[in-house]
Order: sequence, then C-alpha cells, then structure tokens
Amino acid sequence: MRILITGAAGFIGSALTSKLTSLNNQILGIDNFDETLNASKERRNVFRSFEGNDNLILIEGDLNSLDLVDLVSGVDVIIHCAATPGLLPSWTHLNKYLKNNVESTHAIASAAAQSNVSRFILLSTSSVYGRVATCDENGPVDPSSPYGITKFSSELIARNLLEESGVDLIALRLFSVFGPGQRADMGIRKFIDSYLFLDSVNVTGDGSHKRTFTYIDDLVNLISGLLETKDVSGTYNIAGKEQIQILNLLDHLEDLTSRKIQRNFVSPRRGDQLETLGDTSKAEQVLGWNPKTEFLAGLQEQLKWQRSLRG
Repeated sequence: MRILITGAAGFIGSALTSKLTSLNNQILGIDNFDETLNASKERRNVFRSFEGNDNLILIEGDLNSLDLVDLVSGVDVIIHCAATPGLLPSWTHLNKYLKNNVESTHAIASAAAQSNVSRFILLSTSSVYGRVATCDENGPVDPSSPYGITKFSSELIARNLLEESGVDLIALRLFSVFGPGQRADMGIRKFIDSYLFLDSVNVTGDGSHKRTFTYIDDLVNLISGLLETKDVSGTYNIAGKEQIQILNLLDHLEDLTSRKIQRNFVSPRRGDQLETLGDTSKAEQVLGWNPKTEFLAGLQEQLKWQRSLRG
C-alpha cells in the first residue's frame, strides 16, 4: 500500500512512519519543520534516522506550497498528522495555527478530493471539547483555545471537502498521547526531565486536573489496522482506560525515580483543560479499539527512553 503521512517527523507521525515502513508499505513522508513550538533539531534527527529505508521517500516542504495533487497521485491512504500543536502558543501565534492547522488541512484534503485516495485519516484532539472533555463524540464542542478551534475547523473542512468526493474520512480525537518520542514541550516529558535532572518541578494550577492518557504504541497499532478496514468512516474519541490526576502522576514519578523534589505551583494556563475522560465506546464497537498498555507501564517506557537521551 502507498501511504502519505504529513508531519512525518513529529511525535506521532514518526512512530507511524517507522511502523508502517516495517510492514513493507511504501511511505511518502512530508514535514515542514516549523519552529513555532518545538525546535526542529530533534525532528530532523528523526528524518536522518530514516535515511536509507527503501520503503520511504521524505520531503521537506509546506503543504500550502507543495504540488499536492501531483504528490497524492497514486497514494492509497493519507494520514494527516501535520499541525502546530500546543495550547499557550496558539494565543500569541494564531497566524501559524491558522496556516499549519486550517489552511494545510484545506490543501491536503482538496488534493485528496481530486485523487484516487480511498481513505483520509485525520488526527484531531480532545481539545475540541474545551475545558472539560468527558463526553462521547456527540457531546458539545466548545474549544477553549485557538488550538482547539483550529483543530475543529480542520475536521469541518476535511469533512465538507471529502464527503462529496467519496473519500472515507476517519477523524480521531486523541487524548494526551505519551510514550517514547514525545515532544519536549509536553507535560509528561517535562515532568520526567524534572525528576531526572532538576531539583523542582513546575505544576500548573493546584495539580488537581485530570487526564486520560493514550500510549503511542496503542495508537499506532490502531491506525495501522485502519488502513483497509471497511465501513468505519466517522469521528472517534481515542483514549486510554485510566484517568490520572496530575498530582498522582508526580507521585508515580517519585516512586519510579526514587526522588522527591520540590513542587512549584504556578499560574494555570489560559484555556487549559480541567478534566479529560475519553468516552471511547464508539471506537471500541466500530474500530475495535482496545488499548493494551497500562498507564504506569507506558510511563516506565517513556522514563527509560528519556534516560537514554542523556546517555
């Protein structure tokens, strides 16, 4: 199968690229190495690690300026991971979020609609639900940040462009993905680095907020299985089975590192989610979503990976 992956050097995109090339799919990977949130050095290293793979063609470029109709020609499935992520920068760099989330989705979905692509998998986010994300896919969409707004806009654009063209659209609303390869700006990676290398850890608000985390390998295995599964178009919440309070997450890291460090409670982030509890009933019934990785086991794997980065 020939698969185009946008954002192929990012956290999720690179994990998908590695998995799908290992299954002898032909992958066309695109990344623009935007610097809005996370430095591109780590992502460029990911691209370099893929060099020499005969099943992979890598392109550095912007979806808004590439000839996507030509690139999409002959592609069976598009997995659209590319986006500018993160909460805080979306308030101060709205133009980047509009360009990389909304306009880029319009560009790649428009190309898909003009092609013979059979399936378009769009990675979205629980942030579309707003400060409390504890509902199923029919719950109220009320994003509390420009990031959530632009991701929901991406869903709407893809849906309207692709439904009329006959391309199957699967939109996955992801809940806090973690594991080896996680971006340096993300919460768990910051917490682990603090426990490994610092004397204190910063906690936004009072630490009582709760998250449902999703382990990267479980997500990649799901998407791999969706490449040819029939009659599964739609929007789905994708989340692990355990809800974790941030203070309890820090307790786990104290145990795993045998370190007790100072907790600095800092101002809450504007628009931050207070609670996420992914109702994945639909994904379980239709997609066969059944995450295998318990939170603590995934945390241990990410801890091991972050230790390895420092040698």
